[in-house]
Amino acid sequence: MKQELLLRLKEAGFPKNSASCTHCEYPGFDDEPTLSELIEACGEDFRELFLIDQKDDSLLIESRVRGKWRATMHQRDVTVWKNIMFGGSTPEEAVANLWLDLSR
Repeated sequence: MKQELLLRLKEAGFPKNSASCTHCEYPGFDDEPTLSELIEACGEDFRELFLIDQKDDSLLIESRVRGKWRATMHQRDVTVWKNIMFGGSTPEEAVANLWLDLSR
């Protein structure tokens, strides 16, 4: 995972509590979150994670959706449900971006 994204997770209070870290990129931040931890942290709003065909331009229109992986959540907005999608170059990055949006 990119260091910038790890720092954003740390600053947003990502619930990571490893006992020790042997390859941390940021002092004070435990091991890089696993895909399972990221998905679990998203809670019940998490819906799916999928790999897209880079030729599908319809999914590349928004900057938050760029990358070959997509993570989606289903969230209630006042009286309607909406699907929200975030992308990343790896599955972990896509779900981390999704969690960051949920944590706002």
